[in-house]
Amino acid sequence: MYSLETIEQLSDEATERASHLKKTPLVFWDDDHVDRAIRSLPSIGSYVPDGWTAHKEPLFADSSGFGECGERALSFDQLKAKVKEYNSAINDHHTIGWAIIETGQFQCYIQAFRKEKAGEL
Repeated sequence: MYSLETIEQLSDEATERASHLKKTPLVFWDDDHVDRAIRSLPSIGSYVPDGWTAHKEPLFADSSGFGECGERALSFDQLKAKVKEYNSAINDHHTIGWAIIETGQFQCYIQAFRKEKAGEL
């Protein structure tokens, strides 16, 4: 089991790495892309890339692959469904990207980010 200190250290390392590499949230272009790439979300910790803002509350999800429906953390299938539902509710879902902001031993928090329009920067 990861201690709180370990989780904080992992988050700090992810933040530093994401900042150094200028990582950005992953934008899903359609539902098939969600199905194929949900396991490829970048881990960015508390780093918020230029031109992006956190949007809505983070999703708490299983990261082990063994989570099931009915547990507190969303399973992969539930996470995919939530991302698809959220993206379809946004007029221009191509302005929404997703990234892991905190990782524990078996769960993680996944944040939606909205890309600011060029004129808003």
